[in-house]
Formats: sequence, structure tokens, C-alpha cells
Amino acid sequence: MTPPEGERRRDLAMFSAGLGLVTLTFAGWRRVFGRPTAAPPVPRPTLALGPGPSARTTIPERESEPAPESGAKVPEGDAVDDVTTELPALTPEVLAGLAGPWEDLFEPELFEAGPEPESEAEAESEEIEEPEPEPVPEVPQVSGPAPERRPPAERPEPDAPGTPWSARPAEIVLLGVVAVAVGAMFLGIPWLTAGIAAVILGAIGLWILAHHPIFVFVAMAFMLGAAPMIQTPVINISITFVLSAGIWVAVAFMPEAQHRVTWGVGLSGVLIGLSAFSFAGHPITSASIADFARWSITAAAVYPISVLPARHLALVGRCFVRGCTAAAVFGLLFVVLDRDGTRLHQLTIFGYGADTLNSRYVYTSAGAFSRLTGTYVDPNLGGYIMVFGLILGLVLLRGRQRFFSSVVLLLAIGLTLSRADQGAVAMAGVLLVLFSGLRGSIRRRLLALGTIGAGGMLAVPAVRVRLTNSFGSNDAGSSARLDSLKAFPHEMVGNWVFGRGFGAEEFINGQATALTNFVSNAPLLTVYRGGLVVGIAFTVLVLAGVRAGWRMLRQGDFEIAALGAGYLGLAIVEFQLDIPVVTLTPATLCFALLLAFVAQPDKVREVVQDTTARAELKRTTRDAVPAPEPVEEMSRG
Repeated sequence: MTPPEGERRRDLAMFSAGLGLVTLTFAGWRRVFGRPTAAPPVPRPTLALGPGPSARTTIPERESEPAPESGAKVPEGDAVDDVTTELPALTPEVLAGLAGPWEDLFEPELFEAGPEPESEAEAESEEIEEPEPEPVPEVPQVSGPAPERRPPAERPEPDAPGTPWSARPAEIVLLGVVAVAVGAMFLGIPWLTAGIAAVILGAIGLWILAHHPIFVFVAMAFMLGAAPMIQTPVINISITFVLSAGIWVAVAFMPEAQHRVTWGVGLSGVLIGLSAFSFAGHPITSASIADFARWSITAAAVYPISVLPARHLALVGRCFVRGCTAAAVFGLLFVVLDRDGTRLHQLTIFGYGADTLNSRYVYTSAGAFSRLTGTYVDPNLGGYIMVFGLILGLVLLRGRQRFFSSVVLLLAIGLTLSRADQGAVAMAGVLLVLFSGLRGSIRRRLLALGTIGAGGMLAVPAVRVRLTNSFGSNDAGSSARLDSLKAFPHEMVGNWVFGRGFGAEEFINGQATALTNFVSNAPLLTVYRGGLVVGIAFTVLVLAGVRAGWRMLRQGDFEIAALGAGYLGLAIVEFQLDIPVVTLTPATLCFALLLAFVAQPDKVREVVQDTTARAELKRTTRDAVPAPEPVEEMSRG
């Protein structure tokens, strides 16, 4: 029997807290009861030959002993701790004069003279003709009292094993927290364990924000592509929303961020501002606040993503593409191994439904076909996100990585059986072939590849039946779309100014959502939720992207043209036939990510050139490695 969802969440929270607490216990034990510190070594005479203005020779403390010349003893009360003699800098001229007597440069106590030649004749015979060295500058004799001794700086020694506990407040607090947490876990106090786990995770998050803020962007992009429906344990909030809010904090710790307002940021700000008026025009409840906060924060994420430097923007985009590719591979495997979605019930702790709630089917005259869901749960959302991954993959990846990612994503998009997503990809391909500024040879290759890909997808029975039934009278989806368009004017009576509002029952309740026949058009659904003015603002934002996408399509670079064609395909097909960009947080965040690229053509061009140069350098370096020469066998006999 599967344990209830509440118990699974509690168990995961306690496990996470226990793992963190065990780590802290180990760290505290090593800190308090670690190995004793070894005694510091006895100092020896050192000779510092630095590049500064003078060289310094230091002699350690000595007891009273006879002076080198007079033989007088130094009184014990006046013992000299160390003697420091200033020497000239070791310039090339001084180094050239080191062939002279050592006594002229250093104290005679540090060096012993070598053996003298037995006779002058032998010395002359051993003499080698060399150019006479330049005269060594004389060391000025400093008269007056000896320089004042400076005691060496004391280094702070680590705590010895015998340090009293009163001198270790940090260790006491650490071990106290660990003891309380462990006791709470064994006594079964979940709220205390969850609180301590939240403190530990919060401390880790603050450290990442302070030292590596780009990691927050990378985590957001990868989770958005790989598993956007995961809920954070204990607090039950979408991981996509948490990370989209975290990048606002992370960008404040990035001094290299290029703060400026693009047309994508400006129009998104206008849309959010007008939506706030719509939000205020309805009774404010906790549900409406939560709904508006989720949508507005993810829609505004276009700003922190846009201000990233080009190299960081490329990194975020690549992580998103790799997350989409990983989710596509996972979905393809589950299409074969988990057709009814029962295996995903093991992930209910992360927000996935139990038993068969993760399975999706499409019913046709030929029977029921399973749709690819994977970690996306909703096949329409999965196809939508993977279309964004396909577009950015063509821009940011090269070589085998781009080929593998494109093939996997195209196959996965086809198996979602989402006609809007399939139509968006087909429209982008048609625009690239017919209207792009690419060379004729490239467009012919694209036409050949598109024809082969379309033929391969139509060979799959589920895809073929799904597409052929789309234009028949027996297609329930097409009939529902027509009915929603006919009923739209009647539903908007009395709601044209403020719309139905954020937090309406059909937007937050799953059962009400399933029973409501939404109009399957993103601009019209924006009007339905926020009113006519908000719908116009959203339409202006989409049309501004269409204008920028058309300009990119006419470029001669394949990557830039693919980005423009991909956006046009989404605007012409996807936004007219499906609605996740309006209702679902991950879809809104994907749109913000794409706007950050489309609204900055100069930065995209820089990213494309840098990515191409890196790929070319890697290929050249690999090809430049010489092949090992064949070893010739030695003849025998």
C-alpha cells in the first residue's frame, strides 16, 4: 500500500534534515576534538634575497659570546636578540661582481672561505681569461647606534586540545543545535526538524548568493527545462517560482551585470503594471495574491536574465537546453516502460500524482494512444517547453551536441501528440526555407532534412492518426476550440474592463479547470483573465517580438535566423492554439527567457560568434594532433 502523500513529505523533510545535521555533527567533532596541533619548528638563520631595495640577513638570538675581533663579551643584560644588516639590492651589476671576495658583500660568519691555491703558479695556471667584472659598488658604512630590533610578528596558533569550553562559543552553539535537531527527529517533532532543515538550506543558499550567484541562474534554467513541475519539499511551492524569485536576489550580487532596459523588459513591465490594476479591481484574497505573485514574478524574470553578460546568458541558455534534452530522454524511456504512468507515483513527494494520474491519452477512432509526459505531467506543457529548448539548442550548441539534442527533442515533441507544438516547429521550418536570408544550399539542406523528419514522424501510427483526425468532425479537441470561441463574447459580458481576475476558481482549482472550456488562444485568454487593456498590452508585446523575429530571419547567419523563425512559429501557431504561456508558471518563465534573447540581437550575435569560435578552436585542436608514426618491425637475422 502506498503511504499517504503527507507522510512521504514528512519523511523526506526529516531525511534531508538528518543528512544536514550529520554533516554538521562531523564538522563540529573535527573542529572540537581534532588532532593536536604540532609544536612550531625552531627558527633557523634565514637569508632573504628579495627584489626590493635592499637584501636583509637575519641572525637569531645568541647568548653572550666573544666578539669576532676584540674578544670582549657582551653583558647578559645587553644581549642582542638579532642583528640586521642592510645590503644593497641584488641588481645585475652586483650579481656580476659576486666573483670577488664574499667578505665584501656578506658577513664573514655566514660563509666560510674556500681553500686557497698552494702557490701563485698553480693559481695562474688555473686562471681563465675572462672579461674583468665591473667594480662592485661599495657598501656605505652606517655609523651610529645599532638599528632597533623589530620582534617577528606573532602568528595566531590554533586552539590547543586543552582549550576550555568557555572559549569556544561557536562550537557550543553548533553542537547544541545538532543535539536539539537529532532529538527532534527521534521524538517525532516534524515542525522543529523542518525548521532546522530550512535554516540549513537557507544558509547554503545565502553562501551561494554571496560567492557564486550565477549558480542560481543555472539551477533555474536547468530545472525549468528538466522538471518544472517539481514542488519544493515541506513548503510545497513550485521550484520554478522559487528559483525565478531567487535570480532577482542573485543579480544584485553580480557587479558585471549590464543594467539596461530593452523593449522586451519595457513592454513586460507595462503588461505587469496594467495587470496590477486588473488585480486590484477584484476582491483581494489569499488565492488572488498567490496567483498574481506567481505570474508577475516569472513574467518579470526577463529583466535579470537580460542584464546578464553575453557569456553568462549563453551558459544559462545551454543549461536550459540540456535540461530539456534530459527530460526528453526520460520521457521517451517512460513511453516504452511506463505507458500508464504508474511508475511516476514514486515521485509523489515532489508533486507528481499517484497511480495513473500522470498518464495522458488521446482517443481517436483508431483507439487510445499514450502521450509523452515524462517529468512535465501535461503533454502540452512538455511540448511547449521542448520547442523553446529546440530553438535555443540550434543557437547555442554545435557539432554532435546540437545534432543529438535536436533529434531527441523533435522525436519527443512528436510523441507528445500536441498539434500546436508540432505546428509551431513545422511553421518555423517553412519560414527558414522560404523567407530566410540563408544561402540557397543551406535552404535546400533544410528542406531535405525537414522532409525526412516529417516522413519519419508520420511513420509513427499515433502521430499519423492524430494529425489526420485533426480536420475531421470526430475530433473532440477541434470541436471544443470552436465552441469556446463562440461562447467567448457571452462569457466576457460585464468583464471587459477587469476580466475574470487572478485567483478565479478556474485558474487555481484543478477540477474547475478541467470542467472549464477555455478559449484556446493566448491573447484572448489574457483578455478573459485581465480585461481588454491587458489583452492589448500582451498582443503588443507579442507583435514587437514578431517584428524582431522577422529581422533575425532575414539575417545570413543560420543560428540567428533559426532564433527568429522559432519565435515566429510560436507566435503564429502556438499562441493561437494553446494557452500555457498565460496560465502556467513554467511556460511564462520560458517566454521570458526567449524574450531575453530576441530583444537583444547584438548580444545574441556576440554569443553566436563566441560559440562558433570555441567550437572551431576545439575542432582545429583535435585535428591538429599528429597521428602516431607507424613502428617499423626490425628485420631478423
